[in-house]
Amino acid sequence: MSSRLVLEGDLTRTLIDILRRGNQELFHSSMIAWFLNPEAEHGLGRRFLERFADKLAVKGHPKLKEAVEASPSGSVKTEVRSRKSRYDIEICFGDAQVVIENKTKSVGEKPQLDRYGESGAETVALGLCDVSFTFPESEHQKYPLILYQDVLDILCELEVKEPEANKFAILIQDYREFLKRELSLLKLIVDRYKRGNSDARGQILETIGASLHVENDLRFFNLFILENFKRECLQNGERWQGACWHANKNQSSGVWLANKDCKLPTRYSFAAPLKFLCQERDAKLWFHIELKKNLFSPEPQDGKVGEFQIRCSTESSNRQFMDEFKEAHSLEKGESYRPGKPQETDKSFYIVRRDLSEADFEFDRLERRLVCFHEEFGSFHS
Repeated sequence: MSSRLVLEGDLTRTLIDILRRGNQELFHSSMIAWFLNPEAEHGLGRRFLERFADKLAVKGHPKLKEAVEASPSGSVKTEVRSRKSRYDIEICFGDAQVVIENKTKSVGEKPQLDRYGESGAETVALGLCDVSFTFPESEHQKYPLILYQDVLDILCELEVKEPEANKFAILIQDYREFLKRELSLLKLIVDRYKRGNSDARGQILETIGASLHVENDLRFFNLFILENFKRECLQNGERWQGACWHANKNQSSGVWLANKDCKLPTRYSFAAPLKFLCQERDAKLWFHIELKKNLFSPEPQDGKVGEFQIRCSTESSNRQFMDEFKEAHSLEKGESYRPGKPQETDKSFYIVRRDLSEADFEFDRLERRLVCFHEEFGSFHS
């Protein structure tokens, strides 16, 4: 029997919801920089900064902690420009310069952090969750990752003055409650799709319905699901070794996960007719999972929230390739061809699709269905 995950924080709207700032990265950078500034009006003094520095020290980066202990004052700024870079947050104490790249409802990549490091500053990745940055765990020693859960833990440890003593106490309390709710929502999503707890879906919809999540929030939650699926099932699975899966979100089509660089699993081969066709037409095929924006709709339209696709890029005619693909492959039950023909100017296009329901995105089930979809166009071998 499924158990109900306890949601931290209540569903009452906060100041952050009312002002519609929860999905704005600049707002969160400003809030955290405010907490880090010992001279700011929050009344926390140096305590938040010291605990933040402690967390960096635990991760093998003690320079900020040492500088804070040795220096009576410093500076904390946001949106600092340096050469071709713009730091979300910059902390300077003594001879320590720490720059923070903050990601909330978007995903950061290693090249951006590398550019920051060119200035000689210590670079910190600050993410809403562990999928907020795509660099591998082996790089965490170079670029320590601080999560918003760490920020929340610090805020919960610190005693905040009552509103009568400090008018900013309400803002601090509301920000704390906002983070509790948002991070609990991510835990609910993991509970639903990774662990298959169908009861969690109702709590997810209740939480989203009570707050002011916009489309970008929902796309990030979809990306969070696919990134977790990639890490949990595809990156370490023996069947998928050799494949390179990449996730991204798009304003128009939703969120996708694909081996778009055509790095298929080493143990997988397309069927001979498709392999021959690709050689003849200088074409590449790859697999693609599309997750639409309505995954968190109370009643997804037609029960369809996403699809598997097989996609193509070719140096020859797009339309001719699609016609010849149809001759080389017979549709299985549940599959459908792209309606109409692709434009010749399309750099890539999908040929075949298979619809997916909300329940299909439970990780175990999704992987089984992905294996079956691959086997309709080729085979895995030992």
